[in-house]
Amino acid sequence: MPGRRTRRARAPRGPRRGARAPRPPRRPRSSPRSLITLYPVSMTRAIGGLVLIEIVFNWPGIGFTLVQAVLSRDFPVVQFVFFLVAAFVIVANFGVDVIYGVIDPRVSVGDD
Repeated sequence: MPGRRTRRARAPRGPRRGARAPRPPRRPRSSPRSLITLYPVSMTRAIGGLVLIEIVFNWPGIGFTLVQAVLSRDFPVVQFVFFLVAAFVIVANFGVDVIYGVIDPRVSVGDD
């Protein structure tokens, strides 16, 4: 075709002058705040697992006491165990909030 120029394939060149080696991909950094945030949640799951472990291995403990109280319809004991778990969650969340202020000074409670 007249008027059209064809492209020639270029010969492969060596590394360009001034070119850098490719960087390895960045790994995400684990944030201590996210690990601390999961602490109360993981501890409540551990308490739930404690009930199962105590029942399976017939160990006396708070989980075993809870199951025995439910089976015998001893409601004050059931209420107390749930109160203990709720108090633990509240204290753990408060502790996480305090630790946030120590780790990251930008997180604070006070006037704006």
